[in-house]
Parts: sequence; structure tokens; C-alpha cells
Amino acid sequence: MSASSTQVNDLLRAGAARPRRWGSLLPISPALLFLGFFFLYPVILLLGLSFVDNSGALSMQHYAHLIEKAVYVKVLLVTLKIAGWTTVFAIIAGYPIAYLLS
Repeated sequence: MSASSTQVNDLLRAGAARPRRWGSLLPISPALLFLGFFFLYPVILLLGLSFVDNSGALSMQHYAHLIEKAVYVKVLLVTLKIAGWTTVFAIIAGYPIAYLLS
């Protein structure tokens, strides 16, 4: 190993040992608040509402209705199939692009 690579390794180890400060997350906090309010909050709210029936009692009624109807199961399977193929194509296209950019 050369002297410069040893120095780089020492600097990397010193940086990894330093404790992370919360101040470094300050610039991204508006984006996290925006995402939390406009994405996570509605998703959590709808997920909670899916476990409640019309009278307000906890129930699996909506999920039973989803499984009972063949058209809903078919649509769900098609959606998952499209999502799966989209993921495969994104990975196949993304790895060469990431390799070229690095």
C-alpha cells in the first residue's frame, strides 16, 4: 500500500468514528415534514379506516369483501404483476446506468 492510500483509510476510519450530529439533518427536515404530512399521514389514516366497519367497530369486513369478489382478486394480481415487472425492468436498466455513472 502506498502512503496516500493509508492516509485515506485513516481519514475514513476517523470519519466513521465521529458521532453523527442531528444538525446535519436540518437541511432535509422540510422535505421530511412535507413527505410525512402529505404522504405518510393519509396512508396511515386510510390503513386505519380499512380495519373499521360502518358502525366504527374493528372489523375485517373490507378485506373479506376484497377476497370474496373474483374481480378484485384478479385486479390485485394484475397490479402486483405489473409492479413486479416494473421492478425487474428498473433494476435491469438501473445497474448499467449506475455502473456508467460511477
